[in-house]
Parts: sequence; structure tokens; C-alpha cells
Amino acid sequence: METTRPAYDLNDYVDDALGAGITTEDDDARRQGDVSLCTSDPNPPFAAWSPDLRALASHGSVVASVAAGLRLRALSPEAGRLLPAVTFFRLVQSACDPGAALGFDDAEAIKAFDYLYRRADVISISSTSSSSGDGFNQAVRATLGNGGKMLVLPAGNDTPGDLDADSVCPACLALPENGDLQTANRTLVIGAATRALRRASYSNFGARTVLLYAPGEPAGALDILGEDASAASPATSYSAPYAALAVGILKSLGISDVADVRDRLRASTWPLFDAAGNPEDGLGVIDLAKVAAVRRDAVEVIETQDDGAAVRRTYVGRLETDASGRVTVCSGFSFGEAGTYAIRLGEPGADGLSRGRAFLRSLDKNKHRRSVPFPCQPEGSVTLHTLGGDDRVFQMAHVRAIQFRWFRD
Repeated sequence: METTRPAYDLNDYVDDALGAGITTEDDDARRQGDVSLCTSDPNPPFAAWSPDLRALASHGSVVASVAAGLRLRALSPEAGRLLPAVTFFRLVQSACDPGAALGFDDAEAIKAFDYLYRRADVISISSTSSSSGDGFNQAVRATLGNGGKMLVLPAGNDTPGDLDADSVCPACLALPENGDLQTANRTLVIGAATRALRRASYSNFGARTVLLYAPGEPAGALDILGEDASAASPATSYSAPYAALAVGILKSLGISDVADVRDRLRASTWPLFDAAGNPEDGLGVIDLAKVAAVRRDAVEVIETQDDGAAVRRTYVGRLETDASGRVTVCSGFSFGEAGTYAIRLGEPGADGLSRGRAFLRSLDKNKHRRSVPFPCQPEGSVTLHTLGGDDRVFQMAHVRAIQFRWFRD
């Protein structure tokens, strides 16, 4: 959705950078304004508040600015026009009162979901506290499963830990047995990952509930006064809007079907490693470079820097293939974009073999795409004609993933 803001509202508050919306007290859905701020005081004294109180009041602003991709906009201003627009809804009225308790009830949560559902393709909900009950979950089940829109939720911090074993709602909506299959297919629960591609210690998890992870640090985000909030304490509240941005990018680039979005998003990841350094099968950390490469190929590779440190990088461009349009990645195994949309290669073992997995384009009768494992003895190299105009040759022993373009036009 494209959002606008009135000329009289250019007052340097955070909505001038993010877009506009309404608060729960607004009866007129057309209202545009400082939805992260107080309606009763045009100049609230946030600067005089304690850092903890200001951080609480800024939670919605930080979430919205992560979803808006402000860090990407700052790094590449010309990319801003390609990023999805953001509409946001401030649930917590008391965020502007330093002495008030934060919280919202079921009716307010339902109103927020209804407002956003009618205006956005991707709905991300992060909250510091919630009084919502099963009415909200019922409203989502009654609405979300009927179309192509998607709901992105944070896994939550610290409690209960394993969401598969101790299901909590609304994250429970991602499991078919707690609602219905159509709702589950449209709900993504996002955990937080560290820069080392490990699950953050504070993040809830669950191999069935939480399939995707994203950074928990709100890099490039803005607080309630529009000032840098990158140093805010990391949380899954900020992982969820990061994932929502990724979904929004996929949709804005032409991938609209829910199954396509889920499959492409799960392939557009770096691996998530367990405490022993082994990749967690089926789980990944969202890589925005791969997300955006819907009409390009991408290669994830391990490179050694001048100081000897190994780093993981993603390069985007066009793969050089053989006469049949295929790339040989391992001894006896070659793949092409006609039947495959991504390949993941695990870390090599002591014998030099790695566990490979190919993600197939074909759908089964349940409209699920399959991925098939294969043993991989890396051999040879692949050449990528990069977007920068140069050719890069990667030894397959250093390649960890190949992602073919989604659209083969």
C-alpha cells in the first residue's frame, strides 16, 4: 500500500520518515498523524524521560522503522523507491504517559488487525505486552486464511522457550493443529539470530513453529523522536518486522502466491547453527540479498579476508551454465533453474563430503514443494557474472548455497 502524509504534518517526528496511520482512539480511518506520539500533547517531553521509559515509548517506532527498511534506504537511497511502503497502527495509548502501565485488550488488538488487513499485504505485529485473548486469534483465523495476505509475528523473548512444547498464542497460529492449515500457511513466526548465525539466547524457538530467524538488533531504526535507535536492546520484536520487510520485497517484486513467498523466503537464507556449530536442518536466517534476487542468481560463499578470518558473503548476478543450462556442484550432481530454485550445501566433514539439499520447483498434489538431500563431494568451480559487471569464479569447496532466479523470463 502507498501511504501519504499531509503537508501540515512535516514536524520532524518519526512518522515523517515512516508514513502514517491511526491510533486506537481514532474513529476516522482516513486520519493521518503522529501515531507514535501523544494525541493530547503536540510536544511531549520525551527528551526529559529516563532512557528506560523512552525505550518503552519508542518500541512501536523502532518496529515500524525496521519494517520500513530505513537502514537500506540510508545505505542506498535509490533503493527506497523499490521498497514497500509502510502503514502502522499504534496500539498502546499509554505509551505517551511515563507513569501509565502499558497494555491493550482483545478489542483493540482486533481493531488493529482489521485496520491493517484492509490496507496492507503483510501484517507485522510486535508488542511489549498484551492483554489480547482468544478473540484476536479467532479473528485472524476467520480472515487470514481466505486470501493472499500474510501475518508475521515475533517468537517472543525468554518464555516459554520451546514453542512446540509450550504453545502460546498468537504464535500458535503457525501450527495447523491450533487453528487451521490455511491460517498456518499464512503465518510466519520469527526468532532472533546473532551475527554469528546462532539463535539468540533470549529468543524463543521451536523446530515446527519457528522456521525463520532474523537479526534482533534494530540497525538503522529510529526512536520516538526520530533519533537513531540502533543501540536498543535486541529482541524478537525487531526480528519480525525485518522478516516482514523481506516478505514485502518479495511481493513488490512480483511473487504474490503465499506458497511461493514461503518457499522463496525459506531458500533466501543463511544457515542457522546450533551450539556445536552444526547447521540446523530446515532453519535459516533471512538474507536480504538473496530475497531481492528474484530475477538474478545468487551464490553464498565462504571467503578468507586478509587477516585470515573467514567470512560468509552473498554475490548476485547471472550464473554461467553448461549447454544444457545446468551447473555441476558436486561429483555426479548437476542442477539447472528449470527444475531447481535453490541448492544448500552443508559444511564439509572430515572426509570432504557435505550434506547437500536441492529445493525443487515442482509442486505435489498438496501444493508443497519438495527438497531432496544428496551427498556432495564438491568439485570444480562456478562462474558468476555479477551485477557490478565483473566475473567471479568460486571454487565449489567454498560455496555454501546457489540460488537460481525465481522468474525465468
